[in-house]
Amino acid sequence: MTGDAVIKSGSIVTRYLGRELGFSMLAVSLVLLVIIMGGRLIKYLAQAAAGSIDPGVLASVMAYRLPAFLELILPLGFFLGILLGYGRLYVESEMTVLNACGISQSQVLRSTFIYASILAVCIAALSLWVSPWGLTKTAILLQQQSSASAVERLAPGRFQKSSDGRRVTYVEANGDAKWQMKGIFMAVADQNGQRQQILVADEGRQQADDNNEGRYWILNEGSRYTLTPGRADVVRSHFAEYGAKIAESEAAREIDQAETLSTARLLKLEQPARDLAHLQWRFSLPVMIFVVTLLALPLAQVHPRQGRFAKLIPAILVYLAYLFLLSWARTQVVKGHISPYIGLWWVHLLFLAVGVTLMWGPGWWRQQRYRQVLAAGKGAAS
Repeated sequence: MTGDAVIKSGSIVTRYLGRELGFSMLAVSLVLLVIIMGGRLIKYLAQAAAGSIDPGVLASVMAYRLPAFLELILPLGFFLGILLGYGRLYVESEMTVLNACGISQSQVLRSTFIYASILAVCIAALSLWVSPWGLTKTAILLQQQSSASAVERLAPGRFQKSSDGRRVTYVEANGDAKWQMKGIFMAVADQNGQRQQILVADEGRQQADDNNEGRYWILNEGSRYTLTPGRADVVRSHFAEYGAKIAESEAAREIDQAETLSTARLLKLEQPARDLAHLQWRFSLPVMIFVVTLLALPLAQVHPRQGRFAKLIPAILVYLAYLFLLSWARTQVVKGHISPYIGLWWVHLLFLAVGVTLMWGPGWWRQQRYRQVLAAGKGAAS
């Protein structure tokens, strides 16, 4: 076979493997995306039913969160796509035919790495730029909804508790606009309940900060009483204007503030342990694609009698262990239990070693030895 014929046949095999891998990966990723987004949507719908989120913004919230979902789903989809797609080729003996035609396991690996590289670039774009932007938009939108609903739910003549349970508010009457209040009483407890503040004001309003990311109660012409339960002394002070931040929504608190920071800001290392941990996590997702490729190819090798799902459960357990260790290592780096300069890379090296062992371990060398003996026998016979 000439060199041009070898290149042409290799290109055909690469396209064929890519088509098989692409169909399996797309199907798995769509199923995972529907499951994950459906679960998140149900949670947001429950919060919307409670009045903390406007149902009209749910579509925007889900759209902003989509990149963060995809950056986690695509590596798993690619991993399962290799297992299912290549597993079918082994079960139907198509991979055996390819090997008989001179397509080695290393050539299959090179062809798969082409698609892994394309996917890694896409995931890098998501994790480094698109996902932080989307999470920032989501956090702002949820906080705006929470702050706005906190004022709109205030009914004159009723004592009402805040979402965090630390503030009780009473409004005598509304002003000319719904965000204006008259005759305000507010009792605020600190986190440990050791001190309390009583605020009384003639009037007040709601006001957003300069970035429109949070809202505050602004009370005018009132008094503040600071007291300690069990003690008779009370400290009284008068204020012309007093500001108190409205409690953050439960949905907004679910988003880690470090995850909303841009990659450029993380590179400044304002908090080295935290910033390095999140930086390494963002780079880990595209690196993970190449490692799971090495893991998936040998795990996809099944005998026709075993079926294509024979190694699916063990393979998923290996992937979950990989992802769990990465997440655990990130947490330990943030807490200072692991050096940020070791970080998450030891996890990649560990599973890279496992993949190399599975790919080129004793079984691979026995196969190579068998081929050499077979080729020598054919040469002697001729």
